[in-house]
Amino acid sequence: MISNLLGNNSALPQLAQFDNSVLSAFYSSGVSLGQGLLAKRINNEILSGVANVDESVIPPWRIREIAPDEEALQRIFSGSKFIDLEDPRVANNGDDEHFQNLFGLYVGLSKLREVVSYVESGQAQDTQLNLLQSRFQSGVSEINGFAKSLEFPDVTLLYGLKNATATSSLELPKLIDDIIPYHKGAHITDVRDDPVAGLTGTETFDISVNNGVGTTVVSIDLSAITGTLNVDNIANHINTELLAAGVATSVAVQRNHEYSYSFDLNIGTGETVTFGNATGATSAVYVAGGNGVGDGSSGFLKKLDNLSAGAPNEVFRTESDSTDKADKALATAIDSQGYVYTVGTTEGDLEGQVNQGTRDAYLNKYDHAGNLVWSRLLGATDESAGFSVAVDANDEVVIAGSARGALTKTAYGGGFDSFVTKFDADGNEQFTRQSAPYSDDGALAVTTDASGNIFVAGYARGAVDGTVTHTGGSDAYVTKLDSSGNLVYSKQFGTTGEDRVTAITVDNAGSFFVASEVNGNAVVRKYTDEGTSQTPVWEVDLGTLDTDGEVTGIAVGGSGDIFISGSTSNASLAGTVAQAHTGAGRDGFVAQINDAGTSASAGFLSYVGSSGDDSIKGIAVD
Repeated sequence: MISNLLGNNSALPQLAQFDNSVLSAFYSSGVSLGQGLLAKRINNEILSGVANVDESVIPPWRIREIAPDEEALQRIFSGSKFIDLEDPRVANNGDDEHFQNLFGLYVGLSKLREVVSYVESGQAQDTQLNLLQSRFQSGVSEINGFAKSLEFPDVTLLYGLKNATATSSLELPKLIDDIIPYHKGAHITDVRDDPVAGLTGTETFDISVNNGVGTTVVSIDLSAITGTLNVDNIANHINTELLAAGVATSVAVQRNHEYSYSFDLNIGTGETVTFGNATGATSAVYVAGGNGVGDGSSGFLKKLDNLSAGAPNEVFRTESDSTDKADKALATAIDSQGYVYTVGTTEGDLEGQVNQGTRDAYLNKYDHAGNLVWSRLLGATDESAGFSVAVDANDEVVIAGSARGALTKTAYGGGFDSFVTKFDADGNEQFTRQSAPYSDDGALAVTTDASGNIFVAGYARGAVDGTVTHTGGSDAYVTKLDSSGNLVYSKQFGTTGEDRVTAITVDNAGSFFVASEVNGNAVVRKYTDEGTSQTPVWEVDLGTLDTDGEVTGIAVGGSGDIFISGSTSNASLAGTVAQAHTGAGRDGFVAQINDAGTSASAGFLSYVGSSGDDSIKGIAVD
């Protein structure tokens, strides 16, 4: 028996004279304790001198075995109940019934764990396994029945596997606001009876209502209002005109709190509503960014109008609401209906969606008043970030960024990979494309053309596909995809140093333009929209950005000229200086490029800065 227990080990000749009294003493309790405890007992007898073993030899049984103690084994094989409220460990812990029940449940689970631990230790004999399985199943059944019978004040105890989400079987009727479409407006005035600030009473606009059969255009002229131009009189006038036109849509004054009033648009059943032809309309700017640092940071979206004033009016400001608040909004875009999209990164869960890695890319859609319409998280097994967002002619939204780890089952690459994801206006994912060289790369910019084709740009430390060549270091690249995400062509260009495209735009004449950082210089290139040539139509180098500089945006003006934005401490970039550099640290800049078709030249250059460090993160042309 001893040889079976220990195996044939030439290093243990002393074991031949082992005292069999060890075995008889070990089984004197009448309980079979298994080979693990037998080895432990043999070890104890050896140390007490029962067997004469050379101390220079360390046999296997001298190493402490992980095993349940004798009391635990007696509980495992005794067949006693798992839930025992008379157990001294339970009964001696106060008179509170709820506490005793909860602690009794805890002790029962601990006993069940003892069974599992004994099996996991590998010390159970084969003849014991069926008994242990039966013992475990009866324990699960006993604990399940006890747990379901318990009731606690203010606590619901659920039995079952832990899940990230759960769907209830209870159905509740929808609220009236969920049945009837409505639009909740932004803050308009502090005092209900006061005239609305900024209105002169001469403004006009149209409300177009489509009922699925035809469209009714209702013209609103605020000069027809008699009396004070306050929210109630405005709403009454609009409703009178809508009712006279035979539409069901109406406007209501909403009291948000004591010092805030707005308009709610109650949309009639089967109707869609659009506004247009407003006189005196002014441009607005949407600003996306990060608020705070680290775990306390949040992504925000802000809308500003009355831009010509010394202090523009803040229409609204809203922040992302993830669980960790480690968020940052990195880009924004607007669709034809005035909905606003922001893309960025978050380390937390967002709107009921669970973060898949250390950091996920997110996309938020907001209405005109800053209310969140929907939110989407896009996560890889490690981390991902959304750097750019664009809306196509069909109001479908495309985001681009970088991911380390697989976003999809078909993803391939290495290190950080570029990705592109397209959603429809309702937030349904259309496709995700993640493909890359087996080295780091990332998509830093994205735009679309009138046909819905997608242009993605960024950097790559290898060839982005088999049709292009890696020149060394970090190359700049542009990849064109069709509206379904299929590859059309790629262009890759750069030096043996560090190059990347940070912004891209297309015109209506079959060309696209990229703003690049090329070995520390700001370079603008024009390419023909075709896949046969890697050579640009023209290239303009504005000069070095210095170590802290960057190129951040590009836009095409109505005359065809190109405008780029960025920041630099270099006070002598190429171009005719219209606004000089402050000379204090880093300034933002806007540069004009005059496009002559097959050639181009630097136009005006304006620096924007203060006595500290400043930067411009994007540019748009109205």
